Amino acid sequence: MSVRISVAGTLLGAVCFLVGAALLFPAWRTAFTPRAKASFLAGADWAFTAGIIAILVGAVIVFFLFPNKHRELQLLDQDHAEDTTGSAPDKAARA
Repeated sequence: MSVRISVAGTLLGAVCFLVGAALLFPAWRTAFTPRAKASFLAGADWAFTAGIIAILVGAVIVFFLFPNKHRELQLLDQDHAEDTTGSAPDKAARA
């Protein structure tokens, strides 16, 4: 948590400095604005890329590790059968 706070403080300080500099030196505004936009958009590209990778990894995990519909129905039937016909010692051993 402290790392996030320190990073946020650093970024806020940088933004405040740039806003103050832009107010004090209006000629610099033309230099700040395009660079700030480019920096923001570069960060957005990395965030979108990370999001797409996370979605693809999640899809692969679901596809290969989760049972398909037929297998899931078999497992549900098997669990239901075990729950309704299980003997008392088996239930005590599981608890």
